[in-house]
Amino acid sequence: MLKKSFMILIILMLVFSFGCGLPQDDRVAELDCTIAVTCHELAADPTLLESDKQGLVPEDGFILPLTPTLFFQEEDACNLLMRTLRASGIQIDIEKIPGTEDYYIKGINNLYEMDAGPFSGWLYKVNGEVLDYSSSAYLLQEGDAVEFFYTEDFSVFW
Repeated sequence: MLKKSFMILIILMLVFSFGCGLPQDDRVAELDCTIAVTCHELAADPTLLESDKQGLVPEDGFILPLTPTLFFQEEDACNLLMRTLRASGIQIDIEKIPGTEDYYIKGINNLYEMDAGPFSGWLYKVNGEVLDYSSSAYLLQEGDAVEFFYTEDFSVFW
């Protein structure tokens, strides 16, 4: 009986110490950057979307206005986005890219890839430059200005 109780205690300690699979971080966010989430193309022409999705687009095109925030040393842009949106109560849907350590942003604020056509979806830029690799691979730098934006045609960026 004592052995069984001990095993249950160990299992419970492991479950609670690992936070259901989410990384635990005791570091303090101390580096500055800004982040925004926009859908200006959709705000300019809501008819790009089906009528049931048009109400999801803010008139000014800002899902998350330019927001000063803090980040951790060696934090990536995708993690910053997830933390910021969850803290703001904004929906985000991401998935791990099979065979990699990268993540793909499927939807933000219930606006998903291909909602505005076959080449539409979420991209990001840092300091005004659209990057052509996963935001989970971009390590933030002090002073970065990060913007995630919805585009109707990602092919125009490459």
